[in-house]
Amino acid sequence: MPAVALAPSGSWRRIPVQHGGPIAEAFAASPVIRDPSCLRRTRLLMNLVEPIHMPKTDGQARSVAYLADYQCERHAWHPVQGIWYHHRNAVGEIVRDLPRGPDTLRDVRDGTLIDVLVDAACGL
Repeated sequence: MPAVALAPSGSWRRIPVQHGGPIAEAFAASPVIRDPSCLRRTRLLMNLVEPIHMPKTDGQARSVAYLADYQCERHAWHPVQGIWYHHRNAVGEIVRDLPRGPDTLRDVRDGTLIDVLVDAACGL
């Protein structure tokens, strides 16, 4: 599937998240691309409540945007790329992470943070 760019912030759609967790707010931050096998690819952005230390750069991250593939029927995902940012709303890129392990979908358990992302991507 093709890459999907982060859309301008004015077009992001808010994703409901539980308060009290590590995520302050989340957004669907790109269009959704669908393929014939029922995968959906999109970028989701999360602003963090507290900065996270980034060992690769010795910096602090306040937001992350994941490009991922989602299989709604199976309730699974495959993270394609994560980009960590110094500031909220994807400002000041720090580091890009590529996925580790095999290029396969991973089943997602109910009640996890990734569960919220799968539900959001599948609702788009």
